[in-house]
Amino acid sequence: MNQQKPNFKIPIVIILSIIALILPLHLLYSSKIDGDNFVILTISIIFFSIVICIFPKVSEFSIAGNIIKMKEIDEDIKEKIDLLNDLIIESYRAITKQISVQPGGIRSNTETKEVRLDRFWDLIESFHSEDLRDNLHDELISTVKDIKAGQFFVIKNFVDIPNDYRNCDSNELLKASYKFLPEKEKRYPSWTDEDRENNKMRMIEAIEEYRKLENFLSSLDL
Repeated sequence: MNQQKPNFKIPIVIILSIIALILPLHLLYSSKIDGDNFVILTISIIFFSIVICIFPKVSEFSIAGNIIKMKEIDEDIKEKIDLLNDLIIESYRAITKQISVQPGGIRSNTETKEVRLDRFWDLIESFHSEDLRDNLHDELISTVKDIKAGQFFVIKNFVDIPNDYRNCDSNELLKASYKFLPEKEKRYPSWTDEDRENNKMRMIEAIEEYRKLENFLSSLDL
């Protein structure tokens, strides 16, 4: 009686899938790669996982163009591809939630961006399809709202604007900020004209970052 040969491809694919999750994430968070390179690395590893899994049925593939020509496509192959697609979605879901729960704030008094902003935009830039964005719709809304709330307090670092304005749109926020800006300047009588101008410009930059989040949030509601 013939013994079934062990399938070594399955553990290899599992290992590569784990690497596809952990390695790009580590490099992204340690600022070794940006959002675009993050998704390229992740997809490349997953791409090779698919090739290894279905290699006997592959007649041609191109690494640069990510092209696979199949001799045949059966249900088993479709299931493996769907599984890997799900893995990508869940990877992005985990990253999105992680950014949301990360402590916010600023690194210094001159920072105009909430600390989570750059990582969030890197994540958005790495999205390779609208389907991915649709799948993460609720998580994205929640994360943007969290960062937007944090960005409001970044703005407060440059202007004594009341908390009542934290739910205002960016245009109203900018108008109100100019109104309350003199109150901030009065608390620092030693400021030079250059100090006051620098503070005003940082305030405007912080509100512009707030506006970007506002626009992105609006695009999710379309």
